[in-house]
Amino acid sequence: NPRTKPYLIKNEDVQLYANQDSIKQFSEEVQKKFYEKLAESEIVILNAGRYHFKNKYEDFTFSINENGLINEEANYFRFKNTAYQSTFTFVNGVLVKTKTINTIKNEIFSQSELKDEVLTEESFYPSGKLKEQQIEDFRITDYQKNTIRTVYFEDGSINDYNNTIDGIFKVYNSSGTLKRHADNKQGFDKLYNKDGTLDMIFYNKGDESRTEYYVKGVINKKQTENKEESREYFYENGKMIYYEVYNLKTKERKVFDSKNKLMPGKTIPRISM
Repeated sequence: NPRTKPYLIKNEDVQLYANQDSIKQFSEEVQKKFYEKLAESEIVILNAGRYHFKNKYEDFTFSINENGLINEEANYFRFKNTAYQSTFTFVNGVLVKTKTINTIKNEIFSQSELKDEVLTEESFYPSGKLKEQQIEDFRITDYQKNTIRTVYFEDGSINDYNNTIDGIFKVYNSSGTLKRHADNKQGFDKLYNKDGTLDMIFYNKGDESRTEYYVKGVINKKQTENKEESREYFYENGKMIYYEVYNLKTKERKVFDSKNKLMPGKTIPRISM
C-alpha cells in the first residue's frame, strides 16, 4: 500500500528519485508535492557567468553566456561508490563533445562528439580499447534508419555491426567467422555455422518468401511461398531430385521430378536434415 505518513522532500531527493519507480510507494498526495518541487527545482534563471554546484552526490561546474545558454566547457563529478568525471563542451547551448573517465583507475569510459549534424558515441574496455561505437546522422530525418552501431571484441575484431542506413546487420564469432548476415534492402537473412559454412537463408521480397536449409554448406531443402502456392524442394548432394507444390486455394498437392515432370500418386519420403 502507498505510504501516507508525512514525508520530508529534500532537494537532493528530487533529482535522485525523479525517474525511479520507488516514488510510487508514496501516496498520491505525496507524489503530487514531490513533482511540484521537482518542477520548481527545474525552473532556475541564471545570469551570465561561471557556476559551481555541489552536494553529497554530485559536483557540477558550468558557464552561462550572455544569451542565457550553457557555453564552453562544463565538468561533472559523481560521488558515492564511483569516481567518474565527465567533461562537456557546449557551443551556444548545444552539447558538441563529452568525455567520461574513471579518476581512480585513470581509464577512459566513454566519449562523444557532434560534428556537421553527425553524432559519434564511443565506449571503451578497461584496457582502453574501443568497445562500442555508434554513429547517428541527424541529416537523415527517419530516426529508425540513421544509425551505424559497431560492437567490438577486446582484440579489436568486430562482434556486432548494425547499419540501419543501408539496412545491413552482421554478427561475428570471436574466431572472426560470420555468424549472421542480414540485408533488409536485398531481403535476405543468412545464418552460419561456427566453421563459417551456411546453415540457413531466409529471403523475403514483396509477397514471396523463400527459406533454404544447408548441411555442411550444401543445400538440403528449399521452401517457397506466395499468395497462391507453397513449394518444397528436396536435394541430394546439392542437386534437386523432386519438389512438392501445394495450392493454397484448392488445397491440391502435386509432386514433380527434377525435370518438372508430374509424378502422380507419389508418396513423399522425408529426407533427414
